[in-house]
Amino acid sequence: MNKRGMVALEALIASGQVLLLAAAVSGLLVIFWQSWLKSTQASLQRQWSTVAFAYLDADLRNAEKVTVTFSEIRVIQEGKEYVYQVTADKSFYRGEGSAFYPLAKVDSVRWWQEGNLLWIEIYYPEESYRCCYCLEGVQ
Repeated sequence: MNKRGMVALEALIASGQVLLLAAAVSGLLVIFWQSWLKSTQASLQRQWSTVAFAYLDADLRNAEKVTVTFSEIRVIQEGKEYVYQVTADKSFYRGEGSAFYPLAKVDSVRWWQEGNLLWIEIYYPEESYRCCYCLEGVQ
C-alpha cells in the first residue's frame, strides 16, 4: 500500500471515529433533554394544581352557595359568581362573569360532593392531585 492510500485510510478511520463520538454525544444530549423536559413538566403540573387549589380555597372560604354539577362547580359570594369547568380542549378554567382564566391543561378534573365535603381531583398524564373542602355553613 502506498503512502496516499495509507493517509486516505487513516482519514476514513478518523472520520468514522468522529461520527461515532458525535452519535454518542447526541444520544446523551437527547436522554438529558427528555429527562429535563419530563421533570419540568411535572414541576409545572404541581404549580398549576397549587394555583387552582388556591383559587378554589379563596373562593370557597367566603362562599354563600356552592352548586356542584357534572360539568361545573358554581361558587356564589356577595354579588360575585365563580364558575370552575373543564373545556373540550382539556383546559381547567375559573370564570368570573364573562372572563375566564385558565388554571391548568389537564387530562381531566373530577369533582364530587359527599355531604358537606367537596372533593376535587386534577388528573395529568403522569400524576393526579386531590383536595377536599369542607362546605359547612354553605348552601
